[in-house]
Amino acid sequence: MSLKFIVKIDRFAGGDGVLGNEKLVAGFNDAIGEYRPPIGFLTEIPSATKMALAVAEEYAANLVSEARDAIDISRLSDINTALVDNGSVPADKLDDVDKRIPQVRAAGYNHGYGDGYSSGREEGEIFGFHAGEMSEYNRFWETYQRKGASSISYDGAFSGEGWTTETFAPKYNIVPSSAQNMFWHSGITDLMGALEKSGVSLDFSRCVSFSSTFANAKIEEIGDVSAIGRSLSMTFANTSYLHTIEKIIVSESTTYSSAFRKATALANVTFDGVIGQSGLDFQWSTLLSRASIENIIGALSSTASGKSITLSTAAVNAAFEDEPGLQNGSGSMSWALLIATKPNWTISLV
Repeated sequence: MSLKFIVKIDRFAGGDGVLGNEKLVAGFNDAIGEYRPPIGFLTEIPSATKMALAVAEEYAANLVSEARDAIDISRLSDINTALVDNGSVPADKLDDVDKRIPQVRAAGYNHGYGDGYSSGREEGEIFGFHAGEMSEYNRFWETYQRKGASSISYDGAFSGEGWTTETFAPKYNIVPSSAQNMFWHSGITDLMGALEKSGVSLDFSRCVSFSSTFANAKIEEIGDVSAIGRSLSMTFANTSYLHTIEKIIVSESTTYSSAFRKATALANVTFDGVIGQSGLDFQWSTLLSRASIENIIGALSSTASGKSITLSTAAVNAAFEDEPGLQNGSGSMSWALLIATKPNWTISLV
């Protein structure tokens, strides 16, 4: 006898697929084992298949109502027996199959509802958490940055090691009117990366005070610092992580009291404008590159008199050495020619 058994798995129970023909038993077992009892409707139920289901029901009365946890997979082996014997099941059992179909569907629906509710609740909680998180983020930064108001004081705003690259996520462009201790002892390392990630900028063009702005911070790189006519007192002092300042925009009146005191990691800095005041002291910046030193000397005013600047002997020796490894840059012709361009300055090496 050729058997045809088609079970359409309803998505209420979370399964998909079609079980059919000679692989009925294996498919039925797999469906129950991996998902839940197949549910939906049976498009064709030959008598032998009804017998098989009847036997399974007889040995596992709670197969559907108890659902997945109550299924005794081992008892389904009796389906095999029914199919092979093909007629060993009493006829009075066949009518029960049709009655079981609504129950199977109901059980599947209940399971689907339970799973759907659980899944929906979990997704809802996740969505709600992120929505709440964003709400708190907006509320914090709108208050902290006064909803992006231009030119406000950021004195001490991001000072302290509690501020890190991860926690520093401003919502608005930062345009400080004052930046005293703004990043003092800050734990932020990748300032440029954090700004880029947040899609905002740091604009010092309206800032009037730079006292200790980056002092003692862990920041490794700084972008543009506009300090035309301002004082850079201790601005970059005690920075053992800061290796690059992309640009410092200055004028002849800009002052530099201890601006780079103990800036031991500084290797790259560019001045845009004219340096006209004494006080620049790079004696601690032993890693300063040749390009940076040439830029600094080049920026020195050609008309100022009685002014002085200090550089690191180690930095000059390494940057201007005649040959790699000689460390004799301070006595090289290239160094002599460079400082000769600014005879009006006293250029000291320490």
